[in-house]
Amino acid sequence: MGIVMQSDRTLAVAAGKGIWRTSLLVYCVGAIIVFALLIIVFFSIQPGPISPTSSGLNRSTAEPVKINMLRLLDGGKFATRSSNVTGGNATAILGGVEIDIREAESQNNTIEIEVISIVGGVEIQVPRHFTVSSRILPILAGVSNSTTYLADKVGAPEKHLIISGVAIMGGVEITN
Repeated sequence: MGIVMQSDRTLAVAAGKGIWRTSLLVYCVGAIIVFALLIIVFFSIQPGPISPTSSGLNRSTAEPVKINMLRLLDGGKFATRSSNVTGGNATAILGGVEIDIREAESQNNTIEIEVISIVGGVEIQVPRHFTVSSRILPILAGVSNSTTYLADKVGAPEKHLIISGVAIMGGVEITN
């Protein structure tokens, strides 16, 4: 009977080790899958060519200017005085993006900027004669639109800026 008990204990210990090994295997496979998904998402974001305006203020121009900012683990500023801003996108992942179009104009009546903020921040400064519609989905994040519309008082044509996107554990601030 002692031999049978010994084999039962050995079987129980072996079963316990098997469960531990299975759990470790599932954890490792899950970690590899998550890492692979993060790499796929990172490389699926295709930033356009870096424009000279991504690091400074460009001259006033009638050429179409598209905002294209992607910041990962750092910060950047986009500022323009262009007379033909066409819209664009801003992505901040563990970083920050500042967009300053206060002195810019658009030949279109409506401009759309798509924003993605993941544990980062995006600040957008717009002209006072733009009405701003914020269509941002905050998930454990904050979205602030403190713009003032003054097209009537300034005598400027009415323009509309639509800001859409998502903020996950980050923030988006829209000001004048």
